Amino acid sequence: MQIQFECQINALSFNSRGNRLAVAGKNFLKIVDVSDEKNFRELHSLKVGDQPRSLASSLDVSWNKVEVNRIATATGTGYIALWNLSRSEVNRVERIIRPKQQYAMKVCFHHSKPNYLLSATRDDCVLFFDLRQERSAFTFENGGAHVRDVKFAYNSHILFALADDNGMVKFLDVRKPAKPVQLFTAHGGPVLSLDFNPLVENIFATGGRDKIIQIWEYQSTRTKLEDSIITSAPVGQIHWNPLKRTQIASSTLTTDFEIQVWDIRRPCLPYAVFLEHTSPVKGFQWKPNSDSLLSASTNGSLIWNNAKNAYQPCKHLSPVVINFRINGDILYVYDSHFLNKKLEVPSSTADDGEDRSSSYFVGPRKSCFHLLNNQFYKNKKTYVIINTWKISIYN
Repeated sequence: MQIQFECQINALSFNSRGNRLAVAGKNFLKIVDVSDEKNFRELHSLKVGDQPRSLASSLDVSWNKVEVNRIATATGTGYIALWNLSRSEVNRVERIIRPKQQYAMKVCFHHSKPNYLLSATRDDCVLFFDLRQERSAFTFENGGAHVRDVKFAYNSHILFALADDNGMVKFLDVRKPAKPVQLFTAHGGPVLSLDFNPLVENIFATGGRDKIIQIWEYQSTRTKLEDSIITSAPVGQIHWNPLKRTQIASSTLTTDFEIQVWDIRRPCLPYAVFLEHTSPVKGFQWKPNSDSLLSASTNGSLIWNNAKNAYQPCKHLSPVVINFRINGDILYVYDSHFLNKKLEVPSSTADDGEDRSSSYFVGPRKSCFHLLNNQFYKNKKTYVIINTWKISIYN
């Protein structure tokens, strides 16, 4: 299922129930009904009333998970706009925050504290707001490194993490923001995204321009690297599956238009791949309490990706691998489905006229098959049929 918008989509954010989606883009902020695929449609466009029209242009969006009518956006003018869906449709802008000499690029609400809001700015700062106050509670200056992403930790009311262009991840305490509680080098280049696992305490992931997704365990003394996933292109965004603790999805920065779902128990190959987009993916989100995700691209496409329709690379690979050593040994690896099964050799007549169609090679009964001692090799022709593979050897 797909909805086409008039211009580029920059960010997405679900409400807590998962039946509404905020779609933020160039010159618009819209609410979409995502209660199910059949009702996948645009509900309404949020209007700014007598406020500057530039407020409707959004770089990022975050939907408050506690106060369900409140949405925050980082606007095209660098301001932070707070929207209230319970207000009149003519003007739903509740409040405008104008960071002093700063340009907001990212916004993020806390998962359980409705008045806690983070914002990353263009001039390498992170702002923390308690919305019960007029001004930001504090500003953390990141020392000249551009902040790419910022998130609250799931299991804490006070901790948040930021990722920056120097490959660093820093944890800060909102009560003591003068310096990081912990910092470490996560990637050999800019860290473009980070996300905390909602199902496993203290586990989070980072994605970088170095084409790696790193899985970490946060500890009070030091953060430990748990796993690494090598991707085919720089990682744009990452999001954990809210239903499956070992699955994480990633989008690429520019080169590919696909979204890959990885299982960290098998990091060498994507578990599933969504191939519907025809332009770079700008943002995606897992639908709460669902195995589907919604994604948006630079050409204005909003696509509902259903896991059951995803391409699964592992189902298209041969379950058998075979290779030769220089001394003539054959090494083969196969799926347990093929254990104790006879690998048939096609009918062939050797030079002496003998029909060898009844010959076979049984995999599990021998750990090594020596080519030089094989009767077919001596007759200058060998065929081995493994699943759909045919290997022919000639002198």
